[in-house]
Amino acid sequence: MKTEIDSTENNKLSRFCLIKKIGRIVRTFSLTEKTIFGVLLGIFVISGAGILLKVNNSFLVDVPRGGGTLREGIIGTPRFINPLIAVSTADKDLTSLVFAGLTRKDADGNIVPDLAERYEISEDQLEYRFFLRDDLKFHDGEKLTTDDVVFTVLKAQDPEIASPKRSEWVGVSMEKISDTEIVFHLKQPYGPFLENTTVGILPRHLWEKIMTGGFSLSKYNTEPIGAGPYKLDDIKRDKTDIPESYTLSAFKNYSLGRPFIDKIVLSFVKNEEELIGLFGAGEIDSFGGINPATAKILEQASANILTSPLPRIFGLFFNQNEARILAESAVRRALEVATPKEQIITDVLSGFARSVNGSIPSRLVTDENLSNEDADESDTPEESEETEGGAETEEGAESDESAEDYDEAIATAQSILEKSGWEKNDDGIYEKEKDKQISLLSLSISTNDVPELVETANLVADSWKKIGADVSVKVFEPGDLSQTIIRPRNFEVLLFGMVIHNYPDLYAFWHSSQRIDPGLNITNYANITVDKLLDNLRNLTDKTEIRATIKKFNENIAEDRPAIFLYSPEFIYVLPAEIQGVKFNNITSGEDRFTNIYEWFIETDRVWGIFN
Repeated sequence: MKTEIDSTENNKLSRFCLIKKIGRIVRTFSLTEKTIFGVLLGIFVISGAGILLKVNNSFLVDVPRGGGTLREGIIGTPRFINPLIAVSTADKDLTSLVFAGLTRKDADGNIVPDLAERYEISEDQLEYRFFLRDDLKFHDGEKLTTDDVVFTVLKAQDPEIASPKRSEWVGVSMEKISDTEIVFHLKQPYGPFLENTTVGILPRHLWEKIMTGGFSLSKYNTEPIGAGPYKLDDIKRDKTDIPESYTLSAFKNYSLGRPFIDKIVLSFVKNEEELIGLFGAGEIDSFGGINPATAKILEQASANILTSPLPRIFGLFFNQNEARILAESAVRRALEVATPKEQIITDVLSGFARSVNGSIPSRLVTDENLSNEDADESDTPEESEETEGGAETEEGAESDESAEDYDEAIATAQSILEKSGWEKNDDGIYEKEKDKQISLLSLSISTNDVPELVETANLVADSWKKIGADVSVKVFEPGDLSQTIIRPRNFEVLLFGMVIHNYPDLYAFWHSSQRIDPGLNITNYANITVDKLLDNLRNLTDKTEIRATIKKFNENIAEDRPAIFLYSPEFIYVLPAEIQGVKFNNITSGEDRFTNIYEWFIETDRVWGIFN
């Protein structure tokens, strides 16, 4: 030990002597030499410090930290911030922030655990077993258990509540194993079932005191308590007690971790004009669901705009029962060739949509079900069918995308009609005689009173008129369209949009059993092969089998042409560039923009990567 101490002391003495020696040398320098030495020493020190700083920075990374506020504008006023009866955009947006389900969707549309730590699916696909995370809490501090899950599902199944979620839970029974384990029993396999478990869980201790008749009248519909990433902090109301804004704060006990953004302030407006006004005045930072024309203006003004294709297909749906001329394949094909799809996307939708050739949105056409190439090929099969005008092959019936220009597409459509026996009359309208009766190529297009749809309908009508059709456009208010046109199938051609969820369950839209309201088979389409494919698809979970089944389904739909599929619209979201961590890939509806809200952040810290 004494030897080690002596060695340390000797090292200190040696360094001290060296410094004194350098000092004596420096004192012998002239003034000029001292100046040069000082400059060189300063450069050395600064360079060394710079190198050390650069090395330090090379190991630093930005990491999110808590803080900041997001101010969002929403059109509408919340009334039912409740996962079982939410209807409006405002209702659904707030519900997605305040409530949490056993599972949730991730940014790619996959179903992942949320309140549940994990789940197991039986081999026969009839049992779904969920295991809740430990120490789950509602915003009021009460414990969340499987009792709350059972209560929520029973309420969803209650016909007196008339929940839009009811159809998802019909025939499902539950078995509570413990406070953290529950099993759902299905009567038959149903591939999309897992998505049903994303429904937000209600706190039983609050809602069980409310009679069924008063379910929609409870104060908890406007002052919600859930277990989601954000909890209600404050409500600002106007003089008539109507909410003007909700302030939400990060919930520290959220199952997937406390969100980084401290507060979200949601302001409610009556229309898009007010929304843009608040944005221009700097009172809100973000908003979504605006029309494409407005988005184009904002984009040109350098606003930060995010887009995601929605799982919706807008198309022109044929009702052959109302317009017998549509029963002829040549007519349907000619109308399809003459439909200006790209012009609709460019001129009407300002580019905020994606062209489609099939009955499934392109975002659902993935390697897990059907490749894009497969979709394109199946939507344009070779034509060799016999038309009602005789055994004519539809030569030149190539898709409008292959036509050199619009005029050629019109000429191609006319050629298809004429080869099938249609001739123009003195008024320039195609007509055809069959069984001593003259059929006129006359159609009406019915649609919603929505600017983009009206403009699209008129654009299509103009194109069809150019091939020699007599076309009119009928515009209805949304409620009237549903009650007087869609439900009784009282239309010839309907410009309409189908909403298809992440799992491509197409049963309601194309199965022959769904031709009668409330079924959604609005074209009255019937095909035995398609029925069997759709029956099978509902029970499949294997992705390879799903892909093969969808491909066969697409081939049949493309051959029968019950509709002209136009486009999938994009959800448009204006969000400050300073908001980071946003994953905006695949959303089903507007509220899905908040899918990973708990990962969004504004503030950051810089730390060494090894500590991240």
